[in-house]
Amino acid sequence: MANNKLISYLTIITPFKDISIEKLYQTINYLYKQNLKIIIRHLILYDISCPDLSEIKDFFINKNKYFIEFIRTDKKGIYNSINEGLKYLKDNDYYIVLGAGDLIFLENINKLKIKKLLFCKYKLSNKQKQFTECRNLYSGMPYCHNAIIFKNNKLLYSNDYSISSDYDYFIKFIRMEDVNIFDRTNYNEKINIVFESEEGISSKSFIKKNLQNLSILNKNFGIKYIFIYIIINIRKLIKIIYE
Repeated sequence: MANNKLISYLTIITPFKDISIEKLYQTINYLYKQNLKIIIRHLILYDISCPDLSEIKDFFINKNKYFIEFIRTDKKGIYNSINEGLKYLKDNDYYIVLGAGDLIFLENINKLKIKKLLFCKYKLSNKQKQFTECRNLYSGMPYCHNAIIFKNNKLLYSNDYSISSDYDYFIKFIRMEDVNIFDRTNYNEKINIVFESEEGISSKSFIKKNLQNLSILNKNFGIKYIFIYIIINIRKLIKIIYE
């Protein structure tokens, strides 16, 4: 489409907290070994609670098409680290937030065609099926948050939500940019992401995640959508039980 923008430069923001250094190594190494055709700027944001990263810093150096920066933040928290990474973006940059342990394959990409937002194919680590479709917007985060390429904007992740700030950010973004998330032209068929969902924070904090999702729904859409959320998730639970 005429209003699509071809880009050859992508920033990857990886927030790293007090979790396995091995997972961070996997994410970096998977990109590092690829024969990239687009320029990748990989920002590793780690807070004061992190273990010493000197060994991994010394192992990975900048190479052709792949540039890595380690940035220490004074504030704790994943979303504080992501917000710090957003400050390093230029006005016309595009970025993806990629968690430690998640893998992105970009070797066959010469250019990325992006309008305002791009959904990538992704796999859950415990399933072989590739996912491309959005779930109902009112049932929680409609798509894997690690598989969305955003254009730079003035939005920040809210620290009011320790788990579901991705959902809050996503709603604010699509409203601001007037994005139709069910428009298939927002997808790119060439990118694959492996998403380690069963080890994510939200996967381990079921009650907190749902309470925060309900708060976000109420704030953005009103109280009636809380009932829609509950109905959708009850149906989802019943389906899981009887599968």
